[in-house]
Amino acid sequence: MLRGPECDEELLQRLPLPLARLYRLACNAKSPLDLHQAAYFLWEASLKLLASGAIVVYAERPDPAPQITEKLTNLARPALGHWWELVRLLVPALADVGEPGYVAVREQFAGKARADLPRAAGLDGALREALDSAGGARATVRLPDLFERLVRYRNRELGHGAPGQRPDEFYERVGRALLAGVSEVLGRLDVLAGRRLIHVSDVRRETGGNWMVERDDLTGEAVRRLTPLRVPDAASASLPRPGRLYLEACLSSRGTLAALKSLFQRGGTLPPATMPGLLVCLHPLAVFDAESEEVLFLNSRRGRGRTEYLCYSSGRAIEQQDLAGAQRELLAKVLDMPVDAARVEEWGKRAGEGDVSAPEAATESRRTIGEFEVLGELGSGGMGVVHRAWQSSVGRQVALKCLLKTRDARSEGRFGREIRALGRVSHPNLVKVFTSGSDGDFWFYAMELVEGTTLAALCAHQAPEARTWQQALSTTGDGAPPPAPVASIPPRADLPALPVKQIVELVRQVAEAAHALHEAGVVHRDVKPGNVVVSPDGERAVLLDLGLAQLADEGDGKLTRTRQFVGTLRYASPEQVLAAGQVDRRSDVYSLGATLWECLTLQPLYAAVEETAPPELMRRIQFEEPASPRKHRPDVPADLDAVVLHCLEKMPQRRYASARELADDLGRWARGEPVQARRSGWAYRAAKFVRRRRFWIALVLGLLALQGALGYLFYRLGQAGGR
Repeated sequence: MLRGPECDEELLQRLPLPLARLYRLACNAKSPLDLHQAAYFLWEASLKLLASGAIVVYAERPDPAPQITEKLTNLARPALGHWWELVRLLVPALADVGEPGYVAVREQFAGKARADLPRAAGLDGALREALDSAGGARATVRLPDLFERLVRYRNRELGHGAPGQRPDEFYERVGRALLAGVSEVLGRLDVLAGRRLIHVSDVRRETGGNWMVERDDLTGEAVRRLTPLRVPDAASASLPRPGRLYLEACLSSRGTLAALKSLFQRGGTLPPATMPGLLVCLHPLAVFDAESEEVLFLNSRRGRGRTEYLCYSSGRAIEQQDLAGAQRELLAKVLDMPVDAARVEEWGKRAGEGDVSAPEAATESRRTIGEFEVLGELGSGGMGVVHRAWQSSVGRQVALKCLLKTRDARSEGRFGREIRALGRVSHPNLVKVFTSGSDGDFWFYAMELVEGTTLAALCAHQAPEARTWQQALSTTGDGAPPPAPVASIPPRADLPALPVKQIVELVRQVAEAAHALHEAGVVHRDVKPGNVVVSPDGERAVLLDLGLAQLADEGDGKLTRTRQFVGTLRYASPEQVLAAGQVDRRSDVYSLGATLWECLTLQPLYAAVEETAPPELMRRIQFEEPASPRKHRPDVPADLDAVVLHCLEKMPQRRYASARELADDLGRWARGEPVQARRSGWAYRAAKFVRRRRFWIALVLGLLALQGALGYLFYRLGQAGGR
């Protein structure tokens, strides 16, 4: 059984009823084909709602434009392309005359390609691949282009022959892309243009001459009864007709109606002048079946001479006897001219003749993600897998990171955080993101491909016979794809020491990258050798993997609850281990010091090995002082030793205040200048000695005090006996 995408409950409650039900249907699909069909029809129904609203609002205006009149005749037998054509024509026309809802809709469709719709961009790429055998997900998308492709896709995949001729893999992949992209668009685009969809269930006259209008709100998955409208007899000519669908103007969107909000809520009587324009009838473009509580849309099928009504969520199609008359009435209104049956039949034939589209050959399935052709796997972790991929649009190889745990809100949050964090700053020692998007609900982002290996792999897998820096680098692959990241450096007494100057320079570069992140309001929280890639020439270090990054200006920047640890324990600062509050940039300074300590000594910090229990390691981080690097490697200069230990201070205020200060001190050391860090004085070292051994010192002092007290007691007793 297909595991459907996670449903956005907030979006669900905002959608008009027919769209909400289609959205839920797609999320609960049991097969790839069901997902594909429901997701596509979610878009098709959205398009028809948008077009229907624009048509009936335009029909209320006098003096129709001649260039629009001819296209409106296609309503006699509208194909999907005709609905989209009417949207393109009517939305700008209504916006030009000041209809506020359509001004907002025009803004969504107008302008350059948009970068704020990554899932829609993923859908656009999937459609290009399906239609033109040319995948091409981009970071941006133009909504008119996307809608054009969706119409073409409908004509080819659903307009000719029976669906289900493709493999399940195709329907699942495109179906997920459809649902993700369309739901993202619906989150931004108000297809009702500032109005809400209602059903007028009853209109009756009350004692005293007023009229009572009973309405149902068709928002969300369920029908909800609204407070009745009371209309004075003077406005009876504008009364709605029971049993029909209407668009009701939102009170907050019209100055003349805003003052009536409280009147609506308490069931007062409407002034006669407010009725025209308040309710706009959607009949015969859409109808409501009160028994099944379904909305059905005007629909024309290839090979049928007459139009019908179709419910997209259930697939039920019905014909109404009065449809022809209602169509003539609508056409006469929007065209501002008499319309008879002969004209409607003529227009219907002409519209049907224009609805031709030859089926195209199926595209060959390729191993692609969006526009990227996968060439191989570079590595994987708990959250994602990184592929080497080819980006044909610009002719370059990239590292393509894909989220493994789809439909998991926590994983998506971390993945999205990594994209946003990396997108905040551009730095030569921080991996650069080129683009991001999705293939259905399959999230990915493309970043620069850094050839080389991680610092962890360099230290852990260095060949014993390597005696130079270049030899050490060549033993890890000589420019080949990097091995899977090594989480920590195991103790290796047989390894020759890596060159101190090169290690210091690489960590200095990483500190500069960390500082750039900090200045952008990002704390990495997982700096370690496994997250630093070294180029094959050994000249450049690149910091990556911001999945645990904490963003200062985001309410959800703290991914864990209080006192819940995140990060890699061995490189975590004492305050990060305690998770007693939000960590700051000085926690990353500690992790940089831990990284430098291990790369210099080729030993695990705090003698941590796989067998070390986390509680014991946490105790060491909290209470034990790290050994001097010179203890494991005597050739480490005293000044550099002081720099490392200054980073590893237990108290954040005693460390470098920023990663830039650390980078500057490492630069001073490399240039042979005095560093700012100094070994702690005897008083501070004595105080730390006491803090580390306070239990035993207290015990010894207590025993000494007890011994003194007993000695004094015996002395006094001896004196008393001598008397």
